[in-house]
Amino acid sequence: MKTWIVAGLLLFTFLLQLSITPFLSLGGVKPDLVVLLVTVLGVVFGSSFGLGAGIVSGLVADIFFGRYIGIHALSLGILGYLAGLAEHQVYREQSLVQVTTAMVATAFHQLVFMILLIAVGPRLPLGAAIGRTIIPVALYNGVLGPFVFRAIFRLQQWSQKRTERAS
Repeated sequence: MKTWIVAGLLLFTFLLQLSITPFLSLGGVKPDLVVLLVTVLGVVFGSSFGLGAGIVSGLVADIFFGRYIGIHALSLGILGYLAGLAEHQVYREQSLVQVTTAMVATAFHQLVFMILLIAVGPRLPLGAAIGRTIIPVALYNGVLGPFVFRAIFRLQQWSQKRTERAS
């Protein structure tokens, strides 16, 4: 997929995260669309692509939302890379795999992010965070995961057809 398409997709996802997800809050829990996108990009396009998408989106998140520069970049970069390792290992078109992948990836990212945050600054109750934030966000992203996977698959098919016509 072309770099400009991915850049536009990341920008669009950040805009959705800022504008739409506050209205989708359930009990104070919002989906993390950036984590979903990085996960799907890693699974679909591989670990190098996932790493790059994670670092770039993490740096953008650090600049606009982060108090500690580098935490989002590191946690999303790790997530994208590890998600990419599953590129050829899972049947990614199956809905149950998509739900599970989204949930596990979100929980992993949230946990890594919290640990990094605790390492550099505030003392957060990790046990409470698991029950109040990590698990609910993982469940929310699990519900949305298949939709994001399907959207990226369609975008990939469109991009391939467009490239084939151009050559």
